[in-house]
Amino acid sequence: MTNNPLTNNKIDRILSMDEVATILNRSKKSLWRWHAKEKIIPSPLMINGRAVGYRSSTVEAILNSFQGGK
Repeated sequence: MTNNPLTNNKIDRILSMDEVATILNRSKKSLWRWHAKEKIIPSPLMINGRAVGYRSSTVEAILNSFQGGK
């Protein structure tokens, strides 16, 4: 078992866009572009009608796809 901070918890927590941008080492603007124009990443979850974020499992899948599925 790996010591991955994204999946150490049994709960698939929702990460804010700030957290996702930090994990992926990209700006929030890049994340929106990847989602809206380039369709590289899935749509974020809408929380409370205003806030958005991603499940930690989704972020882990995005990281794996960027690393060639390793």
